Amino acid sequence: MRIGSSSSSSSGSINDMNNSSDTIAIHTLWFVAQHLIENANIIGAIRCLSSLLPDSNDLFTSNNNNSNQILLLQQQQHLKSTTTAPPSLVTKPSLNHLEESITRIKLAELLIEHTTNFHETRYHLEKAAMVLDESSVESIELLCKISSYLIDLFYQANVLNLSKQWIKKGIKYSLLEANIFVKENQPSLAFQSIDNAIKVLPIMTQQPNMVTSGFTSNDQYDPMTLLYFNAIKIHFSLLYWDYSRIDSSLQTSLGLFNDINYRLIQYNNSKRNGNNSNNTNQQQQQKEIEYLFKSIFQQNSTNLFSSLSNQSLNRYDLLFRDAMISKEKMTIYFNLLYILYLMRIGEFKAMEEKLLKLRESIVQHSNWISMDTRPPNPIFSFTDGSPDFEGKYLDCLYYLFLSIYLRTVGQYKQSINELSTCLFLLNGQLESLVASADQQSQLDIGKKKSSSKKGGATKTIIHNSTSIKSILRMIFISYENIFYSQISIMDLDSSLTTIKQIQLLISNYPTLYVDIGENTLYTLSSIYLQSISQYQLSNDFIHFALTKSSRFDTQILSIIRLVISTILLNNFERVIINDESEQIIKEYLLPLETHPQLLFRTSFLLLDAIISIHKYNTKMDGSLNRIKQELQECLNTLNKSFNNSQMIINVLCTLASLYLPFKDRVANIDVSVQTLLNTSLSLCTISEDLLSTIGTLQLKSAMSTTNQYLDSNNNGQPIENVQEIFNQLNYYNQKRFDLLQRNQQSAIEYFQSIYPSQQMNK
Repeated sequence: MRIGSSSSSSSGSINDMNNSSDTIAIHTLWFVAQHLIENANIIGAIRCLSSLLPDSNDLFTSNNNNSNQILLLQQQQHLKSTTTAPPSLVTKPSLNHLEESITRIKLAELLIEHTTNFHETRYHLEKAAMVLDESSVESIELLCKISSYLIDLFYQANVLNLSKQWIKKGIKYSLLEANIFVKENQPSLAFQSIDNAIKVLPIMTQQPNMVTSGFTSNDQYDPMTLLYFNAIKIHFSLLYWDYSRIDSSLQTSLGLFNDINYRLIQYNNSKRNGNNSNNTNQQQQQKEIEYLFKSIFQQNSTNLFSSLSNQSLNRYDLLFRDAMISKEKMTIYFNLLYILYLMRIGEFKAMEEKLLKLRESIVQHSNWISMDTRPPNPIFSFTDGSPDFEGKYLDCLYYLFLSIYLRTVGQYKQSINELSTCLFLLNGQLESLVASADQQSQLDIGKKKSSSKKGGATKTIIHNSTSIKSILRMIFISYENIFYSQISIMDLDSSLTTIKQIQLLISNYPTLYVDIGENTLYTLSSIYLQSISQYQLSNDFIHFALTKSSRFDTQILSIIRLVISTILLNNFERVIINDESEQIIKEYLLPLETHPQLLFRTSFLLLDAIISIHKYNTKMDGSLNRIKQELQECLNTLNKSFNNSQMIINVLCTLASLYLPFKDRVANIDVSVQTLLNTSLSLCTISEDLLSTIGTLQLKSAMSTTNQYLDSNNNGQPIENVQEIFNQLNYYNQKRFDLLQRNQQSAIEYFQSIYPSQQMNK
């Protein structure tokens, strides 16, 4: 036993040493090749890279989970005759799949840039794709790059069928790649694949000029597919927080929508006036509707259109229905993206119109589907479920976006109602899908259906169903947004229950929420603890949230809440001595002063003003005019576009606190402060925001204690009933005290139970 163990250990050590030496040799040759390129020795670089490659196809096996099977034997023979490695006494290093693929891509890049060797370039790119595993995260970026090169290569060689195949693959790889680049916060190669695909579209349809508006019968391009590409570009831009591409894509899409609508209207008019039209016009209109919907993404499009000439006009009616469904799907998709874009940049005043259009499109989409019992064949689907499931899924998306809009304008209870409806529909669909999938899995293995908890889902079922994963993600987001409204009206019982529901989702399905789960849980915990005056514990949780932030938006929001937490702790000594909060603002929030996302801009202006007010009041530093300008700019932005009720209340109260020290020195300033606080109190009353109401009344009571709080035009009588202000303040303070007494202890015990002890020594 001892001898065997020693032998095995020795063998393992030798293998490790060999692998290490191979890796060193491979990277050394890559470096040498790059050095040769920089010295213009292209042939030497090609020979250097070729010396790494195996002579046979042994590395490619059926276990690579790869669908690329177009490598030709002739190309292998051609390659052997042209790229034979120089004789060497040294054994070639052993390449793994990734290393071989990278080497072949490097070779292909040299051949593309410095030669016209189409066949050898194609060989290396296709072989590089073949050895990669499509299910591997590490391979996706390489596959995107390969597809980009091959699309361009076949496009230049006028091999349109292969271009079309690689467009499909490129889009698939790009979509898979999106999640990777979102997490890494770097630009994606996905845009290259989409742009190349858009460039190829007019050639694929035998039309040299691509137009985006003003349809004529000679225009031959695929507007529906081009529209889909633009939607993906906008979606990716939102995923990468890159708003520079969106406006141009939206303008292009508007022209495409006009073209599609024109074609559909022309076809419909031709159908209605068919008896008065000659056969030539009818055939032309049929050709247009056929071409409109001949998308490279449509399933079974080849079989459908190959037999159209033998079908009756009813077949074209069905095709027209599918075209209308596709148009409505694209309209829904663009409205969803547009609303998400408006939410991101804070243009909430423009959201109301888009929400109405979204609702109309969802209704029209449902109406077109219900017109015929035969299943539709649209350009794409939002889910992998039935049309009925897709309709309910779209309804849930609408309720979710509507609730976010209602919350921003201070209608918290209505927002909660919309989200409750959304959660009811989502949970119903989840139970139905899980039961159906569970039953199908039991039928597949020939066993009786096993019992499962209501709403439960096994890991296998979730892994195999995109619809279930989408619903679980939306349930998580719905709970997160319902919490914000619940805590705003100090519904402590419900908001704590919501946090527990989120924790349960994370524990049951951790892989579904790896990007947002813990960050969201700790952020909501911090907000709750602030509401019950547990500021130190709240500060700890927001630190934990920041360590779990993997996305740009969650990082910035965590930083904003960290500054707020420091302010709530009244820890201005640290601000003055260590400049912690001020340093955070300068390093992280100051660059966002001109950011298109208005939440970031207004948060920076407000927080910087609050810190500056303290410094000004303590006679340390700060310019009164600059503070006023920041708050005025923030308020102007809110009034013009943002329309965030909570932020407006905060700015009004901050302005009032800025003017408070001057109440005895500046004439008529009481009237200005009164106007600010009355406006704030009105917004608090509408939204039923308890904490903001208390804060506003505290400022009003501070003003009412001075003799200056009198109306000089009314014989020195008080502007408001001072006693009434104190009574209101006492009432709301007592209400808050009762809530804390009922919930504080149990809440603290719960949050201590989920306190990440391993991070205490941060």
